[in-house]
Amino acid sequence: MSSPPPYAPIAVVCALLEQEGRVLAALRPAGRALAGYWEFPGGKIEPGESAELALHRELAEELGCQVIVHEPLPPHTHAYAWGSITLHPLRCQLRPDSPAPTALEHAALRWVLPVELPSLQWAPADLPVLADYLRLLQPTASSEADAADESLAAADPVPGSQSSS
Repeated sequence: MSSPPPYAPIAVVCALLEQEGRVLAALRPAGRALAGYWEFPGGKIEPGESAELALHRELAEELGCQVIVHEPLPPHTHAYAWGSITLHPLRCQLRPDSPAPTALEHAALRWVLPVELPSLQWAPADLPVLADYLRLLQPTASSEADAADESLAAADPVPGSQSSS
């Protein structure tokens, strides 16, 4: 007998939510997987749902805000011990009529300057997204992208996790 095929990665969308030169980072709460790690907010893309539609739904649920989506960044797949996710990042900003984001499902939210992003302890799946984002901001952020790549290579890995592009 052959073994069953591995499960397909779970499709997840995340927001690179920008405001006044800063990006929103969300701290995963205690009692949840990857508690204490920072992430770009978002969530699972449901069957038949586009990444953009999923982002609007997830940000309304998790942050109570609405956004304007500007552009996608390359997706990245990351394998955790429990399974894999493919993270689909979307660069966006708050709609003018949106309330400010509120930590409805996170321990904390923080608006962070791009130069400060690599100093946070990121969930492993978010590290390649962070590196791509900082490269996108070049030439001003090239050293930050290099630092994010170094963080990815040297980060204390979450047991049983690995990234691939």
